[in-house]
Amino acid sequence: MDRRIASLPLLLWIMALAGCAALQSDADPVVVRAQQARSFAFLTFDTFLKFEYDNRAMLAGAPEIHAAAENIRENGPRWIDEVTNLITVYKANRTPESRANLATGLAVLNTALIMAERYLAEAKQRKG
Repeated sequence: MDRRIASLPLLLWIMALAGCAALQSDADPVVVRAQQARSFAFLTFDTFLKFEYDNRAMLAGAPEIHAAAENIRENGPRWIDEVTNLITVYKANRTPESRANLATGLAVLNTALIMAERYLAEAKQRKG
């Protein structure tokens, strides 16, 4: 098994602990958590897409995994860019509306993140 894939649970655990860490007193938790979510989604998408690409022959009997990977390949960069833009807008104008827009963008990203995690786990299980 690829060492990067094998170390993913440890990395996720470390990121979860960092996410629970206290923020600096001058940090905006909305911005910090959004940046963390964006970084975590990028890492997870990259891991899933690489695993799916490297194991396409073995995953040929699982078209839903390939379809999920293609969906993320097509839309993932746009979702991440959208959250980046929404963070920038929120930082410039911290209104309830910009916060709600950021929350909506994060919800879309989180849905894709859950999908990537689910199919990565299923793909790894198929590999054995």
